[in-house]
Amino acid sequence: MTLLEKYQENHPDLNERLERIDEKSRKKFIKKLKREKDKSNFIAIVTELQCYEFFFNSGFKVEFERGYSVGSKRLTPDFTISKNGQDAIVEVVRLNPTEKDSKRNNFESLLMEGIEELKKKCVIKIDFINEYFDEDLYDIKSIVNDLEIWLEQSFYLNSKITLCDNFRFEIIDINDIYDHACVYGNFNSIDIDPRRLKSDKSLFVSKLEKYDELIQHYNLPYVVFIKIDFHAGINENEMFWTMYGDSLLYDHLNKRESALNGLFYANKIGKENVSGVLLIVGSKASYYKNFYFLNKLSKEIDDEFGKMQFFSDVPNKFVYLRGVRKNG
Repeated sequence: MTLLEKYQENHPDLNERLERIDEKSRKKFIKKLKREKDKSNFIAIVTELQCYEFFFNSGFKVEFERGYSVGSKRLTPDFTISKNGQDAIVEVVRLNPTEKDSKRNNFESLLMEGIEELKKKCVIKIDFINEYFDEDLYDIKSIVNDLEIWLEQSFYLNSKITLCDNFRFEIIDINDIYDHACVYGNFNSIDIDPRRLKSDKSLFVSKLEKYDELIQHYNLPYVVFIKIDFHAGINENEMFWTMYGDSLLYDHLNKRESALNGLFYANKIGKENVSGVLLIVGSKASYYKNFYFLNKLSKEIDDEFGKMQFFSDVPNKFVYLRGVRKNG
């Protein structure tokens, strides 16, 4: 079974989703999904599709991988979005885990796949009693086998079991709409240190700087899109500090502030080129506007994204004051 066939089995609405997008982009997505054999790269393509859907559902015209000529170079940002006469380029970023995190991610993925092969029409919630554990101590096949036996013996709503003293399972829904057991829960515990996002060699920073020549040549706004479907060790506040500045605690004053060392201030190209960062965690969207006075976004699009602006409980002074003045 190919990765695409396996994904379609668990997401039967994929064809319907693809039919909603323009023909040119649809053909590109289908071609990429069919030929991809690496699971991580396949997930990246699915994330790109989710990015397309987000902007399309927000009323933008969306074009997948439009080519731009800059001198002798041919550059293809992930998306060009258009609204009210303005184009902007969008690049999708995946927050890559460390080698250790990849091992944990692989364990959880294999466990989830094993559970979803069980032919029970239900949703199973899973919790880890010890959130950070040694994957080598557990055998996935044994866990899935024990779970299958339990489902045969105790298949009723709210039934619970704990396996290997660490994996707590509960049946939270039983319905004929499911073709197999589905998994629900805070399933992925990857830690992504926000400091790694800001390092000069990080993929995130390279994405901020990637289209410098294109942006200058065409004078286009640039939005970075990040989609997270799991708890990845970075939340809305941590992204806030990454872009605007670190949180600082002054013990003697019992006071906390944000330093102006975020990427919108400390990274010259990020400051001048990136109009904003859009972070999607699950179904919640948070926007991080670049308040640089030469931001290239039109007022209409800027106002629309501004409705999603995230204001931290520990605000950066510039962001806070601009928000207060605008609303006050």
